[in-house]
Amino acid sequence: MAYEEGARSTNTSFYYQFYQQAFEMVDTTSMFWQPFLKAAGRAQLEVASLQARQARAFVHWAHRMMQPATPADVYTAHADFWATIAGQYIETVPRVAAAVEKAAEAVTPTVLPLPPKQKRDGLILLDRQSSGELAERRVA
Repeated sequence: MAYEEGARSTNTSFYYQFYQQAFEMVDTTSMFWQPFLKAAGRAQLEVASLQARQARAFVHWAHRMMQPATPADVYTAHADFWATIAGQYIETVPRVAAAVEKAAEAVTPTVLPLPPKQKRDGLILLDRQSSGELAERRVA
């Protein structure tokens, strides 16, 4: 007995086509907005790293200011603090610019190759012959 399974001709919902097209549209558009989200996340991580390093520099500066020192030491602490802050900005700006530039690049979808096609079907069918013997038949 042959059993054939095919696609159902009727859908379970009247809105099936609408939802199917909506899901396909979301899949297509996500290919374009995901790089923007990744770039925004990278930029936010760089800015958060900058803020953490600046907070460390500020705590170090405050520690130096709490120690009794000469006016020259206070001036040196201020100069070191602002030099550190400026250096951190100089290090961070190119990385943030690279993250923003990555978002401006054209989006090209990657098409994955299909899996290799099987050369033969390994299904073995058994047919009964008229004499009652079982004959082996391979399906190609």
